Amino acid sequence: MGSLMADLRYAVRGLVKSPGFSVVAVLTLTLGIGANTAIFSTVDAVLLRDPPFQEPGRLVVLWEQNPTQERLREPVSAANFRDWRKESRVFQDLAAWVPWGHTLTGEGEPQEIESVRVSGTLFSLLGVGPRLGRAILAEDEQPGRDQVLVLSHAFWVQHFAADPRIIGRVLRLDDAPLTVIGVMPADFRFPGNERVAMWLPLTFSPSELVTRSERRFQVIGRLAAGQSYPRAREEMATISSRLALAHPASNTGWGVSLAPLREVMAGTARRPLLILLGAAGFVLLIACANVAHLSLARAAHRARELGIRAALGAGQLRLTRLLLAESVVLACLGGLGGVALAFGGVDVVAKLGAAHLPAWSMVRVDARVLGFAAAASALTALACGLAPAFRASWSDPRASIERGSGASASGVSQLRQILIVGEIGISFILLVGAGLLLRSFDNLVREDPGFQPSRLLAATIFLPEHKYKDDIQEEAFFATLLERVRGAPGVLTAGAVTSLPLNPLGIDYALPFEVAGESASLPSDAPRIDFRVASPDYFRTLGVPLLGGRDFGERDRDNTPRVVIINRALAQRFFGSTFAIGRHVLIGGGIGRAEIVAVVGDVRHGGLDARPGPEMYVPLAQYPHGGMTVVVRTRGDPSALAPVLKDQVRAIDPTLAISQLTTLPQLLSESLSRQRFTSILLGSFAAVALGVASLGIYGVLAYIVSQRTREIGVRMALGARPLMMLEWVLRRGLALAAIGVGVGLAGALLVTRLLAGLLHEVTPHDPTTFVGIAILILVVASLACAVPAAHAARVDPMVALRSE
Repeated sequence: MGSLMADLRYAVRGLVKSPGFSVVAVLTLTLGIGANTAIFSTVDAVLLRDPPFQEPGRLVVLWEQNPTQERLREPVSAANFRDWRKESRVFQDLAAWVPWGHTLTGEGEPQEIESVRVSGTLFSLLGVGPRLGRAILAEDEQPGRDQVLVLSHAFWVQHFAADPRIIGRVLRLDDAPLTVIGVMPADFRFPGNERVAMWLPLTFSPSELVTRSERRFQVIGRLAAGQSYPRAREEMATISSRLALAHPASNTGWGVSLAPLREVMAGTARRPLLILLGAAGFVLLIACANVAHLSLARAAHRARELGIRAALGAGQLRLTRLLLAESVVLACLGGLGGVALAFGGVDVVAKLGAAHLPAWSMVRVDARVLGFAAAASALTALACGLAPAFRASWSDPRASIERGSGASASGVSQLRQILIVGEIGISFILLVGAGLLLRSFDNLVREDPGFQPSRLLAATIFLPEHKYKDDIQEEAFFATLLERVRGAPGVLTAGAVTSLPLNPLGIDYALPFEVAGESASLPSDAPRIDFRVASPDYFRTLGVPLLGGRDFGERDRDNTPRVVIINRALAQRFFGSTFAIGRHVLIGGGIGRAEIVAVVGDVRHGGLDARPGPEMYVPLAQYPHGGMTVVVRTRGDPSALAPVLKDQVRAIDPTLAISQLTTLPQLLSESLSRQRFTSILLGSFAAVALGVASLGIYGVLAYIVSQRTREIGVRMALGARPLMMLEWVLRRGLALAAIGVGVGLAGALLVTRLLAGLLHEVTPHDPTTFVGIAILILVVASLACAVPAAHAARVDPMVALRSE
């Protein structure tokens, strides 16, 4: 231990005497370890840690599914959920929930509250108890006993200053009194949405328990002790088959889809995070290679010293430990710097990925992350130190003493060149990956969303059921609001729809659809088509092109024949072209027979990377809805009209609140958050990798020039011109870069296939990207060669010869 400490002290003194080498090495390792630590903290929080519930491995999410439908996973009907719960033996319990919106009044300005209605057994099923009071219980599901609520910790702190006397207080939601019975812990976020302010009991209406085709509820279950996931799939398949026989009109063709909760909540973040973790690992590998060839050069210059130590009796193990001590010091310093960098980096990663990371994933630097950083630092010490330590310890002491710092220069140079080729190859892979993602992102940004987002303002409004009890009141409110908004200064047009494109808060569901024939009823296996309610002028306001026919108008009332507008995709699927105007169709949900009066362009409701599917629209006056998004096209800045829109809502009903007020450009930008997250981080890693590799090329060539100064002097004394020496060095550097590009090309052809699911309108082997990145690397390599080449061209032959 004493000799080990002596080696460490000697290593520190040696690094202090070589500040240039030390600073470059520590900064390089800081970037590599910091990037890995920041990304690992996110991967750990999202993919490795269990959700904060009791025995989360036994939690399973369930959906209904029908292979004939556009979407394989659909919410569950209340009646089917009730039968699942009654007949299942594999699950200890099942619970349902549905997102809801309420207007909170009596606490200052009315505000829309995002809430969730849950089964009374949900909290016990998750194994989570409240911080204050009690949770919702099974008896709270009964009508008349359901006027209670549980607050989220964030809402309690923000709106009630964490007052412990909140239990028993009465709040007015939608102008109805509800009693606060509990407050959940700070880390409780279910269903993975940090915006949820409160939970209320879920009670099913008599119609919901009869109408099995109305699928709107999410379901989660806990496996009973001793039961397995495969057994649950078998049992639910059996139950769904029995229900299909008992209720053929609504359940024929419908089965059950299951997935573990952890897998569901990781969602679309899994693949991007694993790709980013691999990219960060490549960056660390490049950093280690760079520090390794710096250490090789340093060891070559210390060859005389190491030869003398060996001649005086130092064995191979002793010399290896001496050189490894220096790598350990560098790795420790790089690890400390990396942890410091990670503390800031996790905030950046969490902010960029906030839109698609699970809300309960607390991305932070904790003991597990620090352990990862320590392990990365230890591996880095070995990776950086083994090559120079092994080479120095096995060198011939006599040759090292006789030739001094030039001992084994040729071998060291060859090994360093191999490391540089590897660095460039890895950089090529990262840059190609980043280039593909950036091209994909650019394609998404250029994608036509199907509407004109500029100068559009949107506001979502939910009407409370107890106040707006019938269709006439709902239709009258939105008709009055639209009329008043259209007359406001700065407004060009205004319309309303149940589900705005790219809006996660919209009301989006599907109804059975069939081209009308001889039968007056829908078949049980009729496809379900995305369905939206729209007002007159909605398409003109949004900028959706009318391909044929007419818009909804005053003639389309509740007492007139039903009409429907379909999009191009639906027209081509069912009619083979857009010439569908005047045809009749059958629509579920109580609409029945309707005439197609227009065909409109396709709108990308699911995202810019989602291909538009069949959609249909019905007029607000014929199918009133209590939740609509009002869209306003303005002459100037749309955000400036937000106060006017709020005032118009309050003028009609002072108790109403707007749940979401946003501009369409902002909504469009938010829809690209996942692609932006992956592109920015992978692009950053690729840029760091290219920078480190460029420094490596510079270091290798500078080393070659320094080792061959005498040779260059002899050549120039014999008549070689400076331009020839410049060309000689550039040729050496570009040869290394070209070999590295070749190695990277082979690797990229394999690795980029992992990106296939993240790309849009670009192939994983896009030749434009591959050629462009190859040119970029060669240009950067040329710049890295410039300084050593210029130094070689300026060598004075007399000075070079005298130096020997």
